Amino acid sequence: MEIDALRLFQEGIANDDIEVKVQTVKKLSLVMKAIGEERVHDELVPYLTDLLEIEDDEILYVLAEQIGNAWTHVSDKLTFLPILKILAKVDETIVREEAAKTMESIESSLSSKHVQTTFVPLVMELISQEWFTGRLTSSLLIPTAYPKATNKQKEKLRLFYHRLCHDEMPMVRKAAASNIGKFAKNVEDEILEGEIIPNYAELTQDEHDNIKLAATEKIHEFIELAPSSKILLKVTKEAISDKSWKIRHCIAKQINQIIKGFGKKIASNHILDDLTTLLKDQEGEVRQEAVHSFTKCLNLLDKKKLELYLLPTLKETYKDDYANYKEGVAQSLCEVCSLLDDDEINASITPILIEMLKDDSSIVKITVLEGLVKMSEHLGVKIFDQTLIDCFKNTIKESAWRVRMSVYDLIGEIGLILGRQDFSETLEDIFLSYFSDKAAAIREKGIEKSIQLAEKFGSEWVSEKLLLKAFENYHNEEQGYLYRMCSLMTFEAVIKYISDSDFQTKFVPLLVKASQETVPNMRFCCARALFNIRRAIDTSLYADELKEIVTRLRDDSDHDVKYWIKKVSQGY
Repeated sequence: MEIDALRLFQEGIANDDIEVKVQTVKKLSLVMKAIGEERVHDELVPYLTDLLEIEDDEILYVLAEQIGNAWTHVSDKLTFLPILKILAKVDETIVREEAAKTMESIESSLSSKHVQTTFVPLVMELISQEWFTGRLTSSLLIPTAYPKATNKQKEKLRLFYHRLCHDEMPMVRKAAASNIGKFAKNVEDEILEGEIIPNYAELTQDEHDNIKLAATEKIHEFIELAPSSKILLKVTKEAISDKSWKIRHCIAKQINQIIKGFGKKIASNHILDDLTTLLKDQEGEVRQEAVHSFTKCLNLLDKKKLELYLLPTLKETYKDDYANYKEGVAQSLCEVCSLLDDDEINASITPILIEMLKDDSSIVKITVLEGLVKMSEHLGVKIFDQTLIDCFKNTIKESAWRVRMSVYDLIGEIGLILGRQDFSETLEDIFLSYFSDKAAAIREKGIEKSIQLAEKFGSEWVSEKLLLKAFENYHNEEQGYLYRMCSLMTFEAVIKYISDSDFQTKFVPLLVKASQETVPNMRFCCARALFNIRRAIDTSLYADELKEIVTRLRDDSDHDVKYWIKKVSQGY
């Protein structure tokens, strides 16, 4: 006896267990393929239509979602629109939105004729519903239907959207505000200027803050479409000074897009002064968003206007109590350096950054240091005067080890930018102090950066600077074995840059001493180093010395030491 897929589907829906129902609805596409298109039209669609009146919202949501996956399996793309129209009017928001999403997907596949004869009338019917839920959904669908509508229908759709913008229900106006940017992108230029922007401007002045906020979130979309609009300029200025901090916060988040949309000339001459007031807003979150947003668009501004409005504000507010704001100020000051002359930087920016390196906040300090890396790309060694070098010296004494690690990391990056000579004259001694830092993670970071610097500077720097410091550190009797391990690991890390002479006179003696240490970890490091050395260089020249070490460690009491020596001993 043949199993009927539709009957099984109906039995699953009839089950009392909600999870069984959900899983059944998710098989809608399979059922449609199994029963064929004719039965979909004649049996499945009527069944689903009846189902809409009795099922709860969870099932309706899954149904709307699955129709979105299944409608492509029938040749008549209009098949499910009647069901979706009903779902688009229910009270539950997520059901309506999912239905609208599926309807938008279907509309994209329809010809202009089908849109004009079926889809647009359906949207208009939703708008005309007495219950407001249909109007909520229509604000999503009007922008979708508009491009393929007839001129007469377009006129009606615009009229309907105007009514939605002035609807007595705040929820409807909010929906209109949320979707008006999408509508604006689909209308003709003259309609945008003459009808849509005025409607939009009214929504930004709504008595309900949530509606104003929904509209304000779209300001950058409108500016991008009509950058020369005086109405939009006025709307932006009013939002900047709005009494609601949420509106100001919304504008602050969009500063980058607003400036980009208006363009350099309009932004610099007509809105920059207003936007900079957000940097001094009474709400910390507004200030924070504003400064981070400004950082992304400094190169879009006129240099003179930037110096006139933005720079003075940054200089004035860098001592703000809000750490996240100060972090943004540091980023902005470092970014703006690429637009200023060297003298201006040294006179205006560097002193502030030096002051910010003394801040109590670790985040601020690290941000300044990261900014100095960027500045060194632009200015080179010129920024590293004695005052700044002294700041680096003080910063590596920080109690917070993460700050110290950032310092060593960034000094290494700066070294790669400056080159050997400039690095040696400025930050090299500070960097090499990583050997004696009390945090293991920092010593490991120092070794990591040393490898990069060795690759950049070559064997001569390794011999004259790095190994000399490592050798000296190993023989510092005031330090424990962990610091000696750091020296040994540094030698091992840069082995391919070590000359034969240094290997013979510096590294081999260290290995001999390490193999005689009473601390097992030191002997372990020695054994592992021997293995890695053999993989990196030809050790035949030092066979006698290294064989002596291998012989000594072959019967070591530590299991890990013997493991590495066993791997090494085959070659000696």
